[in-house]
Amino acid sequence: DIICADMEGKQLWAKNLGVPDNHYGYASSLLVFGNVVIVQYDNQNAPKVVALDLATGAERWSKSRTEKVTWSSPVIASVGNTPQLILMGNPAITGYNPNNGEQLWRVECLSGEVGSSACSSNGIIFGASEYAKLVAINGADGSVLWESNEYLPEVSSPVATKYNLYLATSYGLVASFDTQTGELKKEHELNTEFYSSPVIAEG
Repeated sequence: DIICADMEGKQLWAKNLGVPDNHYGYASSLLVFGNVVIVQYDNQNAPKVVALDLATGAERWSKSRTEKVTWSSPVIASVGNTPQLILMGNPAITGYNPNNGEQLWRVECLSGEVGSSACSSNGIIFGASEYAKLVAINGADGSVLWESNEYLPEVSSPVATKYNLYLATSYGLVASFDTQTGELKKEHELNTEFYSSPVIAEG
């Protein structure tokens, strides 16, 4: 179920999306874009991405997906000052038009249990998953710019500035890569595990 409430807790609308066939349960976070809320609903039974009207819950658009079960969350990337909806999945990272759900590009590059979300910087989309690889994709045409199989996150999502991509692994390694070339710039091992995601603050 998805429920919309006002700031006093009064229910404004509710909608049932069905029971997800998903062995860990549903985990993707919701994404608000403009006047819709976007739901990534990847399951064994009829995976889809759907946009619901913020005011009423009415379906604005829905697109079926061919991905296996995933637990990552949708993100919005800016590509040439145009928004793109980016969804991670198994086996593909996919770019959509968030206004109507039109698929813009799709890159098959992932495998396994995908829990990390994508990130973007300067028109480049980055996605990574443990037991797969880290991939940098040109959001303008869906071409792969570079790949790496070093230091892959299990659940933690990467973040990026214009020049640096940062990620944290479940076994305690923090690494940074050059966003343009994929060169491993720094690595730092910590005696801890990372399942939450890093954030960038104050630049």
